[in-house]
Amino acid sequence: MKKIAAKNLIPDPLNWHTHGAEQREALGKIFEEVGFVGFVLVRKSSQRGKYHIIDGHERVAMITERFGPNELVDCSVLDLTEDEAKKILATHDSIGSMGGVDDALLAELMESVKFDDEDLQRIVNGALTFSDEALKAHETQSADTVSEVADGVSERTNEQPEAKAGKCSKCGAVLAETSK
Repeated sequence: MKKIAAKNLIPDPLNWHTHGAEQREALGKIFEEVGFVGFVLVRKSSQRGKYHIIDGHERVAMITERFGPNELVDCSVLDLTEDEAKKILATHDSIGSMGGVDDALLAELMESVKFDDEDLQRIVNGALTFSDEALKAHETQSADTVSEVADGVSERTNEQPEAKAGKCSKCGAVLAETSK
C-alpha cells in the first residue's frame, strides 16, 4: 500500500467502464457516509513519480474533484507489465460480476443496513437484485400470508403483491433475474 497524490495517477485510456450520474451520486454519498474504502490498483509508469490506474478511475476522479489534485489516495502498486495490466483492466470487474447472489444473505444484509442518507438508501436498494427464484416465490405468494422474500425478509401482506419491472410494489425490493 502506498499513498499517492491524485495528480500522479494517470487514467488508462483503455478504461472501458462508464459511470452514470446515479452511480456517481451513490459513490459520492457513500464517501460522505463512511469515507473512501478500497485501494486503487496502479502500476508504475515510465514517467517519474507517476502511476497508471488499473482499477479505481472513478474514485480517483471524485477524490480530485472533491479534495483537489494533491489529495493522497490509498493505492496498491502492482508489479505488472503493460500487457498484464491490460488483462486485469479487461477482466477485473467482469469476472467479479460473474458471481451469483445468495438471496438469503443479501436479504439479511440489507435488512441490517440503514444509511443515514435516504437518497443513498434508495439508490442502493434499487441497485441490488435478487435471483429469479426469489422473484417467482415473491410473485406467487397468496393473500394474507407472510411472504418469504429471498428466504430471509418477511413482511405481513393483506393482498397480492404486484411485481412491476422487477420491483415489488409492496416492499420496494428489487427482484430481477440474476445468474446463480
